[in-house]
Amino acid sequence: MTDWLDKSLQSLAAEDPPAEALAEVRSRVLDQVRPKRRAWLWYLVPAAAAASLAIWFALPRPAVTPARQPVEVAVQAPATPAPEPPRTEPSAPSEPVRRPRPARPAPIQTARIETAKTFQPRILPTGSPDFVQIESGDPNVLILWSMNSPKITDQPGENK
Repeated sequence: MTDWLDKSLQSLAAEDPPAEALAEVRSRVLDQVRPKRRAWLWYLVPAAAAASLAIWFALPRPAVTPARQPVEVAVQAPATPAPEPPRTEPSAPSEPVRRPRPARPAPIQTARIETAKTFQPRILPTGSPDFVQIESGDPNVLILWSMNSPKITDQPGENK
């Protein structure tokens, strides 16, 4: 179906395009690719420098303050006794003041601590030769100890 298109493209590829057409295409492409020259930019840089210098010299400078005469410092401060504050006796309270007692901590559950101290873990067998179950003091904790070396097997369902 597209044989005629292929043949026409091959015949066009065999012919060289005219030189004027190639020159026109090249000039259009180069006009779009070449950067535009901005000559006004080169006038802007010295103008900005001149404006910044004009602003620098136009700003008022702070006035120079005259040098102050040094102040004479006394060798020793005059010895004046410090006034003593008046003494007052504390008044006795009308009723005795009692400090609040700190709250007692909750009683420690000694039975749980004793069982934890006397508990000896047991090693229980599992259905697999690779694992051993270790019994802990808490019935909600299950410890499985792996007995095999870490290796990767190709059997499905393992080491994933």
